[in-house]
Order: sequence, then structure tokens, then C-alpha cells
Amino acid sequence: MSARAQELARQLDEANAELARAIEACSDAVWTSTCPEEGWAVGVTAHHVAVAHAQVAGLVQLIANGQALPPLTVDMLNQGNAEHARASAGCTRAETLALLRENGPAASRAIAALSDEQLDRTAEMFMGLMSAQALIEGAMIHHALGHLASMSAAAPA
Repeated sequence: MSARAQELARQLDEANAELARAIEACSDAVWTSTCPEEGWAVGVTAHHVAVAHAQVAGLVQLIANGQALPPLTVDMLNQGNAEHARASAGCTRAETLALLRENGPAASRAIAALSDEQLDRTAEMFMGLMSAQALIEGAMIHHALGHLASMSAAAPA
């Protein structure tokens, strides 16, 4: 456990708390309105973040432990996101909040347990060589905050 890992976990917890507050505050009209960046409903976008935490945490663990990553391309990521958007089109606020409250803290605990050495380990990904820390920052913390900003911009006319 390192101070860096603790800080990353804190940042993820903070991003998740902001997302949870936004989900709780959504009216039905906002929940079904379209996010400008993703083209998905607000609810689908929030659900996407909640699901992604577990997926990305798994990749972080692989990098941190020096294990091989599964093959992943931009096309595979885009296809998976599109499939998730279709499958979660009817997701509710309650189920999305439950998923966020399960996956967010689990990811945060896993991050908090990493050493500085593990945070610095790298692996080749479709976006280039990436450290476990960079994946946490980009695909977890900034990912959540970026989608949150898009959700906030989705208020119906």
C-alpha cells in the first residue's frame, strides 16, 4: 500500500460520489435524455461507468502484477460499448446506483492495496505503453468525470 495508491483510491471514491449524487438527482426526463458526447441516454452512460470500473480494475490488476493483458483493440472496445448501450437501454437508477456502489468501492480497495512498484508497471495497450497508474487515472477517474460532464450537459430542452 502506498500514499500514491491511497490518493488514487480517494480520487476514484470522490468521482464515484459525484456520479452517485448526479444519478440520485436525475429526473425521469434527464435519465432518458441523450448525452451529447456518447449519443447514449444519461442512464446508459452512468451504467457504463459503473460496469467499466470492474473491467478496468481487472486490467489494472493484470498490469500491476506483471501479467499478460487480453487482446484489446479500439474496435473491440467500441463494439463492447455499443453492445452495452443496447443491453442496458432500460437500466434503472436503482440498479445503476447499486452497481456503482458495488464496483466503485471494490475498484477503490484494489487500487489502495497497490504498491508504488505495481503502479509503475507498464503494459502495451492499443493506446501505447501504459502504467497501471495511468490506466487508473485515465480509464477510471477521468473516465467517470468525463462521462459525468456529458451527463450534466444532457438536460432535455
